[in-house]
Amino acid sequence: MFSIALAMTLFQGPAEVPDDVLMTTKGRTYSGVVLLQTEENIILGMGSKTKEFDLDKVQNITGPRASYGLYVDKLEWVYAHASPSKDAVKLATWCKANGLLRDVEIHYWQALVKDPENAAAHQALGHRQSGDTWQAPIAGSQWRDLEALDQWHSDKDNPWEFRSAHFDVKVNGPLADALRAVAHLELLYARFYDVFQQAGGIHELRQPIAVRIYTNRESGYAEISANTFGYFDRESEIINTWMHEGRAVNLVRLACHALQFRCVTETANARPEDYPGWLNEGIATYFEASFTENEGLSDFFFDRLDADWLRVHHQAKEPLELDQVLNLPITMGDRGDSQLAFAQSYSLLCFLLHNEELPILSGFKAYLHQVFRGKFSSSVFKKSFKKKTFKGLEKKWADFVEKSALRNQMK
Repeated sequence: MFSIALAMTLFQGPAEVPDDVLMTTKGRTYSGVVLLQTEENIILGMGSKTKEFDLDKVQNITGPRASYGLYVDKLEWVYAHASPSKDAVKLATWCKANGLLRDVEIHYWQALVKDPENAAAHQALGHRQSGDTWQAPIAGSQWRDLEALDQWHSDKDNPWEFRSAHFDVKVNGPLADALRAVAHLELLYARFYDVFQQAGGIHELRQPIAVRIYTNRESGYAEISANTFGYFDRESEIINTWMHEGRAVNLVRLACHALQFRCVTETANARPEDYPGWLNEGIATYFEASFTENEGLSDFFFDRLDADWLRVHHQAKEPLELDQVLNLPITMGDRGDSQLAFAQSYSLLCFLLHNEELPILSGFKAYLHQVFRGKFSSSVFKKSFKKKTFKGLEKKWADFVEKSALRNQMK
């Protein structure tokens, strides 16, 4: 279960996030974590065991995971530029009532971003009023107003510490930027599962992903390479990056790396040491290319193909063959032709995921199911398709890239 650790405040939330509750048509109830729901069944995690239920024998499901889809819709509105402070307080209250207890605190803080004088939010967070000014507690029994609090949390040793449904985030910088990063991670999580949960049979994460965001590149961020702009450390399982102009650098790509790693770790119950590099970067590039900035939460538009990446593949004098792409390592960014490797990983992912030919799409989904259960080799990819389908796959991929590139030139 997830404990509620708070960001240097007196706010006291419940100690645990409640289970989901499933009721069968016979009136029996089961408690656990809804790991996966398909058109046919539901998989419920019950401690170290799982139990599968036929969907037509389930009467209803209640709990935080059942409410998550509606929560994301509300999240987008509360972090929109025009949303009022009172709606953030309402969302905090709604989260408390629907079991999303890890997310309650961030919305009270968001209410203060919208209206620094929101008394309900201050009181819920355990702040005190001193004259006309509200103050929050920090280490050493000291108190700071919101402006001084932003300054205090800009120091690398005093990050904000926020929890959401799927992330534990330590972040330096202004409150508004910190909260947007946390909310954006939850939106990304939701979109990732929209795309891949059914296609790959991945399970809901039971443990949060750790994230460390520094004020800037020079303020404590641990470099691993001058050309590496943030990274997901597969040993510590922490996303590391920094803020630039109010946004966390490369957060989409890094979170996609972390999500793939953790989905395999939890679904297959094994560390993905040989995870295919093309899929790791193909998915990350796919989300990054679909990412669209706006004043509130930035969202993803997956029907839009990235013309620049397709052009790199299309114009390559010697593109990598399919078998070469399938065997790209997780360290493919170190290659001399890394741009081509990234471009072809992206184009292959788009070709497979958006394919209108059922044998190709079905084969790719079968491959994803194997990948998220710890089977990564190129032979697994090949065996996921019928022989006739796989034989024509490379030619059809090349045709897809050419047609897509030409279509983009005509725009």
